[in-house]
Amino acid sequence: MKEIFEKNKLIITLFFVFLFLSIVFLVLYITGVMGEDILISRNIYDASLPKAIKAILIFFHDEFIYIVCIPLSLIWLVFELYCQYCLKKHIARLALLFILSVSVAAIFALLTKKIFGRQRPQWSSIPDDYNSFPSGSTIMTGTIFLFFAVIAFKNRWRIVGIVLLFVPIIWGIGRIWIGEHYLFDVIAAWLFVPVVLSAVYLTFLFCEKFIVKVDKLRKFIYGEERLDTQYIHE
Repeated sequence: MKEIFEKNKLIITLFFVFLFLSIVFLVLYITGVMGEDILISRNIYDASLPKAIKAILIFFHDEFIYIVCIPLSLIWLVFELYCQYCLKKHIARLALLFILSVSVAAIFALLTKKIFGRQRPQWSSIPDDYNSFPSGSTIMTGTIFLFFAVIAFKNRWRIVGIVLLFVPIIWGIGRIWIGEHYLFDVIAAWLFVPVVLSAVYLTFLFCEKFIVKVDKLRKFIYGEERLDTQYIHE
């Protein structure tokens, strides 16, 4: 356990920083200290945007879960099985971590939406819906692209990593621009993503340490090959 803490100091630090920011934001949001964000969101929605681009944004945002999240998850699942039973590569664990991250993020988004129950903007396509806070698609987008951004930075593909980090930011602004969310819905999603992703990653490391010690579990999940968790920290 001590080894995990020592080799993941940055991730642990980021987890607590974003957790603190998320708690502060939620307290201010619930108590109304920050005021309403309706006016700012309306101004962003009213900003000029070509009809073609707006139509594309609406289509991809509405169908995002079906055309991005689910296909990527299935691809990684198949790849994980192929690597695990054929190639015996560490990439199999990476694929498993990706699937867990996307699944936990989806559950987290659904639960928080039900807890807060904020009504969507009156100018949205579904004004009677009470699942505005936080932005679920921004959480999913952030989880997927932050996951791959971390991989890019680990492989020293800095430009790719920076581009991937900007995708959920632009995506979140797009959600406000097409009128489906308020500003605070998106900001909350941006803050929640690092917390969820780092929590899943750290939990994954702790569970993997346990699995290595239990021979039957290790063989069932990873096959006969002895699991070496050192690759995670490289």
